Amino acid sequence: MQEDESLLINLSQKGDVNAFNQLVLKYQQTTYNVVLRMLGDRDTAADVTQDTFIAALRRVTERAGRDRPGSKSRGVSTESRTTRAASERYPGITPRSTSRDYFM
Repeated sequence: MQEDESLLINLSQKGDVNAFNQLVLKYQQTTYNVVLRMLGDRDTAADVTQDTFIAALRRVTERAGRDRPGSKSRGVSTESRTTRAASERYPGITPRSTSRDYFM
């Protein structure tokens, strides 16, 4: 599994949009579920999930060689930035919990 993910990341970094789309399909539901639990609002969770993958697409070539495939840090370590950004963009929404509540 890690080998497949590594290949998809490498192809994405080389500009292969289909490889990036496979990564999105693999992780979009999990990402949405975590964000939904954190924010408690379906529409906002969908927006934040979309924003997350748009940001990932923009950064995929910048991060070439820096991250190891399968690292939990990619999804969970940016929690404080994600929470802060979501609260700035969607001021009426207050996070209900953190991802630690669901991964620990």
